[in-house]
Amino acid sequence: MTDASITEPVGTKPTSSPSRGRTRLRVPLSFRRVGALAVWILAAVLGLTSFLNYANFERAYLDLVRSRSEVLAQDVRQAVEYGLNLGLRLEEMTQLPELLAETQGSDSDIRWAMVVNSQGKPVFSSPEGAATDVGQIKPYGMQSDGESYFTYTPVVNSFGRGSGAVVIAWSRELVDSKLIYVLAALLRHLAIVLTAFAALLFVAAWVQGRQFARREELLREVLEGNEAAGRHGEDPVEADVNRLAGATREVMEEIVRLDALLDRQLTQPARQQSLREEVSP
Repeated sequence: MTDASITEPVGTKPTSSPSRGRTRLRVPLSFRRVGALAVWILAAVLGLTSFLNYANFERAYLDLVRSRSEVLAQDVRQAVEYGLNLGLRLEEMTQLPELLAETQGSDSDIRWAMVVNSQGKPVFSSPEGAATDVGQIKPYGMQSDGESYFTYTPVVNSFGRGSGAVVIAWSRELVDSKLIYVLAALLRHLAIVLTAFAALLFVAAWVQGRQFARREELLREVLEGNEAAGRHGEDPVEADVNRLAGATREVMEEIVRLDALLDRQLTQPARQQSLREEVSP
């Protein structure tokens, strides 16, 4: 193999890409959009779950208040029915104010307790004069007039006829304050979870975005280097071919040099033997 078989590189050597200052890497917009979308999805899911949980809690708590009210009204109802079975009228049952006072004082959320006749007119109440007419209250479940929650426990005589009712009014402001407290705690925990998740997601997106931005920066430098070589009249592919041809030529020259050195080493003993034969007699 000779030097003639080595193709000479054509064109000029590729120029190095222009030096540029270190640019500030920013998190790509797509990462921020994905992070914001994930936060919104989590907020919607947690918001819906929290709303359903609060609705169930509100219904369960009001059912608990109604059940407690019915239990408290049972003692008064039994005393009234016992007096009716003895033939007493409601106005003649002098022990009822004391029972109503005990019922009203058993819970701070109770506004007043009352015994009404069959027409809904108050007979006894604690405190006295708490209400004047409760005829619109239905004898089932729990109702509200905007200021109080009411429970209506019917009273019947020995003939099974309705003779009145025990009505207990609960302060809506105090009852709702407990619901509002639970709602505020729920919203506070929801905000903490969302904040922690958003912070964690932001850090993850920032780290991944920085890595992506570095790769993007390296790729941009390569592309800009090729564009700079093209502006100087050189094809980037041709420059790579020239570099490869130059390296191949250098390797082949080294091989030729080593081959010549090996030939000299192999022929030297043969020449020495030929001179000894000519000189010998």
